[in-house]
Amino acid sequence: MPKRYKRDRSYSRAGEVQGAVWLIGLGILFLTGKWWPGIIIVIGLSMVAGALAREWGAAEPPPPPPAFPATPPPAPPPAPAFQAAPPPRPPAPPVRSTRLPDLCPNCGAPPRALSQRGGDPGLCPYCGSDIGVD
Repeated sequence: MPKRYKRDRSYSRAGEVQGAVWLIGLGILFLTGKWWPGIIIVIGLSMVAGALAREWGAAEPPPPPPAFPATPPPAPPPAPAFQAAPPPRPPAPPVRSTRLPDLCPNCGAPPRALSQRGGDPGLCPYCGSDIGVD
Protein backbone atom coordinates (compact mmCIF):
# COMPACT_ATOMS: atom_id res chain seq x y z
CA MET A 1 0.00 0.00 0.00
CA PRO A 2 1.55 3.36 -0.94
CA LYS A 3 2.41 5.73 1.82
CA ARG A 4 0.32 8.91 1.74
CA TYR A 5 1.87 12.21 2.65
CA LYS A 6 0.00 15.22 3.89
CA ARG A 7 0.40 18.30 1.78
CA ASP A 8 2.64 20.99 3.11
CA ARG A 9 0.71 23.97 4.47
CA SER A 10 2.52 26.36 2.17
CA TYR A 11 1.33 24.39 -0.88
CA SER A 12 -1.94 25.74 -2.25
CA ARG A 13 -3.77 26.71 -5.41
CA ALA A 14 -2.58 30.28 -4.90
CA GLY A 15 0.99 29.15 -5.49
CA GLU A 16 0.00 27.41 -8.70
CA VAL A 17 -1.85 30.49 -9.96
CA GLN A 18 1.05 32.81 -9.14
CA GLY A 19 3.48 30.49 -10.88
CA ALA A 20 1.33 30.43 -14.00
CA VAL A 21 0.99 34.24 -14.01
CA TRP A 22 4.76 34.67 -13.72
CA LEU A 23 5.54 32.16 -16.48
CA ILE A 24 3.02 33.65 -18.88
CA GLY A 25 3.96 37.23 -17.95
CA LEU A 26 7.71 36.67 -18.35
CA GLY A 27 7.09 34.89 -21.66
CA ILE A 28 5.16 37.88 -22.98
CA LEU A 29 7.84 40.30 -21.72
CA PHE A 30 10.56 38.27 -23.38
CA LEU A 31 8.72 38.19 -26.71
CA THR A 32 7.77 41.89 -26.73
CA GLY A 33 10.92 43.27 -25.11
CA LYS A 34 9.04 45.83 -22.99
CA TRP A 35 10.64 44.97 -19.64
CA TRP A 36 10.27 48.19 -17.70
CA PRO A 37 6.59 48.77 -17.51
CA GLY A 38 5.81 45.09 -18.09
CA ILE A 39 7.51 43.71 -14.97
CA ILE A 40 5.48 46.04 -12.74
CA ILE A 41 2.29 44.85 -14.42
CA VAL A 42 3.29 41.18 -13.95
CA ILE A 43 3.98 41.80 -10.24
CA GLY A 44 0.57 43.46 -9.80
CA LEU A 45 -1.26 40.71 -11.68
CA SER A 46 0.57 38.09 -9.63
CA MET A 47 -0.48 39.71 -6.35
CA VAL A 48 -4.13 40.06 -7.41
CA ALA A 49 -4.32 36.52 -8.81
CA GLY A 50 -2.72 35.06 -5.66
CA ALA A 51 -5.13 36.91 -3.37
CA LEU A 52 -8.15 35.77 -5.39
CA ALA A 53 -6.90 32.18 -5.51
CA ARG A 54 -6.33 32.16 -1.73
CA GLU A 55 -9.82 33.54 -1.14
CA TRP A 56 -11.52 31.01 -3.41
CA GLY A 57 -9.35 28.16 -2.17
CA ALA A 58 -10.30 28.83 1.45
CA ALA A 59 -14.00 28.24 0.69
CA GLU A 60 -13.39 24.51 0.21
CA PRO A 61 -14.21 22.65 3.41
CA PRO A 62 -11.61 20.21 4.64
CA PRO A 63 -12.32 16.57 3.87
CA PRO A 64 -14.41 14.82 6.53
CA PRO A 65 -12.52 12.57 8.92
CA PRO A 66 -12.73 8.85 8.24
CA ALA A 67 -15.76 7.22 9.80
CA PHE A 68 -15.07 4.82 12.63
CA PRO A 69 -17.63 2.54 14.25
CA ALA A 70 -19.27 4.01 17.35
CA THR A 71 -18.20 1.14 19.58
CA PRO A 72 -15.22 -1.12 19.04
CA PRO A 73 -15.94 -4.78 18.43
CA PRO A 74 -16.09 -6.81 21.64
CA ALA A 75 -12.79 -8.29 22.71
CA PRO A 76 -12.55 -12.05 22.92
CA PRO A 77 -12.78 -13.40 26.46
CA PRO A 78 -9.39 -13.75 28.12
CA ALA A 79 -7.86 -17.18 28.20
CA PRO A 80 -7.97 -18.84 31.61
CA ALA A 81 -4.79 -18.16 33.48
CA PHE A 82 -2.57 -21.09 34.28
CA GLN A 83 -2.72 -21.60 38.00
CA ALA A 84 0.08 -23.68 39.38
CA ALA A 85 -0.09 -25.09 42.85
CA PRO A 86 1.79 -22.91 45.31
CA PRO A 87 5.18 -24.33 46.26
CA PRO A 88 5.09 -26.34 49.46
CA ARG A 89 6.27 -24.54 52.52
CA PRO A 90 9.32 -25.93 54.22
CA PRO A 91 8.54 -27.57 57.54
CA ALA A 92 8.87 -25.30 60.51
CA PRO A 93 11.93 -25.94 62.66
CA PRO A 94 11.16 -27.70 65.89
CA VAL A 95 10.37 -25.36 68.73
CA ARG A 96 12.65 -25.79 71.66
CA SER A 97 12.35 -24.09 74.94
CA THR A 98 15.64 -22.31 75.04
CA ARG A 99 16.91 -21.25 78.35
CA LEU A 100 20.40 -20.03 77.66
CA PRO A 101 22.74 -19.18 80.48
CA ASP A 102 24.06 -15.65 80.72
CA LEU A 103 27.62 -16.76 79.98
CA CYS A 104 29.16 -19.71 78.18
CA PRO A 105 30.56 -22.14 80.77
CA ASN A 106 33.57 -22.88 78.51
CA CYS A 107 34.75 -19.41 77.29
CA GLY A 108 32.63 -16.92 79.23
CA ALA A 109 31.10 -15.25 76.15
CA PRO A 110 27.49 -13.99 76.16
CA PRO A 111 25.61 -16.48 73.92
CA ARG A 112 22.30 -14.58 73.94
CA ALA A 113 23.62 -11.72 71.76
CA LEU A 114 24.34 -13.91 68.74
CA SER A 115 21.70 -16.60 69.26
CA GLN A 116 19.08 -14.37 67.60
CA ARG A 117 20.90 -14.52 64.25
CA GLY A 118 19.97 -18.11 63.72
CA GLY A 119 21.83 -21.33 63.98
CA ASP A 120 21.77 -23.78 66.85
CA PRO A 121 21.04 -21.99 70.12
CA GLY A 122 22.59 -24.88 72.03
CA LEU A 123 26.09 -24.03 70.75
CA CYS A 124 28.22 -21.10 71.82
CA PRO A 125 28.66 -18.67 68.89
CA TYR A 126 32.28 -17.95 69.90
CA CYS A 127 33.86 -21.27 70.84
CA GLY A 128 31.27 -23.73 69.47
CA SER A 129 30.97 -25.72 72.67
CA ASP A 130 27.70 -27.15 73.95
CA ILE A 131 26.11 -24.65 76.29
CA GLY A 132 23.72 -27.08 77.84
CA VAL A 133 20.26 -25.89 76.89
CA ASP A 134 17.59 -27.11 79.27
